[in-house]
Parts: sequence; C-alpha cells; structure tokens
Amino acid sequence: MSPNHNPSWPHAHQCFGGSQINFDPNLLIKNDLLLSIHLLSYIKLQSLPDDNERISFLQDLQKKLAEKKTTELTEPKAMLLWGFLIMSYGHIIKRADETKKQLLIIGRYFQINIAQPENWSDGLLGAIGLKKDSQSNKKKILLRCLSCAIFSMFVFARDWQTSSEYVNAMAELKSTLNNKKFTDVRMTGLQAIDFIESKKDTMIDGFNDTISKLIRLFYQEPFLNSIEYFYHW
Repeated sequence: MSPNHNPSWPHAHQCFGGSQINFDPNLLIKNDLLLSIHLLSYIKLQSLPDDNERISFLQDLQKKLAEKKTTELTEPKAMLLWGFLIMSYGHIIKRADETKKQLLIIGRYFQINIAQPENWSDGLLGAIGLKKDSQSNKKKILLRCLSCAIFSMFVFARDWQTSSEYVNAMAELKSTLNNKKFTDVRMTGLQAIDFIESKKDTMIDGFNDTISKLIRLFYQEPFLNSIEYFYHW
C-alpha cells in the first residue's frame, strides 16, 4: 500500500467483493467493533432481496444502537452508524413509505435522548467533578442538528405535525446554543443551523449529502470520509 493511499468505504467494500457475510450485530456492538458493523451492514443490505427486508434489518440495528452507551472513544463511531441508518432510510424513502416512520422515530428519539432533565444530585455531583456526562456537547448538539434535518425533510409535504416539530426542534437547538454550557460547540452549531436552513426546501433531494456533512462538521475522524457514496442498492 503506497504512503499516499487514501482509504475509503467504497474501496473497503471493493476489497470484500461480492462476499456474503453473516454476522452478529450484538457481539460486534458489545465489543465496540462499530466500524466493522458499518461495512458489514452495507454488504448485508446489498444482499437482501427487497426494501421490506432492508427496513427490518435496519430497525433491528437501530434498536441495538439505541441501547449502546458511548464513550469519548466510541462516540464518533456511533455517530457513523447513526448516519448510516439515517442515510439508508433516506436512500429508499421514495420507494417505501415505512421509512418516513422510521426516520421520524429516530428524530424524536434524538430529541428525547438529549432532553433528559438533570436532577439536583446530578447537578451537584457534576459541579464537584464526581459525575461525568456520558455524552459530549458535540454529540448533544449534533443529535439536535440531525433531528432538525430529519424533520425538515417532511416540511415540503405540508404535514402540520412534522412542520411543527421542525420549528420547535430548531428553536430548541438555537436556545441550547445560547446556553453557556455549550460555548465550546456554539460556532460549529451555528454553522450547522445555517447549513440545514439553506437545504430545508430541497432536503429530500440531497439528504444523504447533508447528513454526512453535518456529521463531519462535528467530527473529523478519517473513517467519516466518503460515507455519502456508500449507497448503490
């Protein structure tokens, strides 16, 4: 391999060729082998005969990932997988209505997941350094951004409920960024807001490209490169 080699996910897939691989997502998630899940899940989706089976597979992976607690080391890899799920649903949304439901479930889950109230004891322990939040500010704000992007995808359909969810989610995101606790990610968050709002009216057409760029605004790990080109099934 040359020193100038620039690995990509399409190249990794090419190395596997047409391999049919069976794997246990539970085992891989338990052992933090999230990059392996990303590649193997893509290969799995290609091998499935129709969108119904793809959606079923994605739902199962979605549940397992929601149960996975992240650390500073695994957080970017978990966001890679969430991006894979979101973009996979977005890839087939014009062919299968069920994907709208799944995308909205993810968007609402992100809103609930990052809005858990902090009780008095949690705040006190955090103040004296005995409790560390398992989610970084980057992850909290990115989840809100992804939620807004998902909701905005359905604004064009004049769905009152979803349009309202987009407006509320965006207002909460802007309010959160004004909180001094999020000073470290404020500028990145504002960039993300500008990007989402510029794409809102045409979100469905460039959805996967938008999701991948949002993730890379917050995380710069090399394995996040080329993820938007991973959809040819």
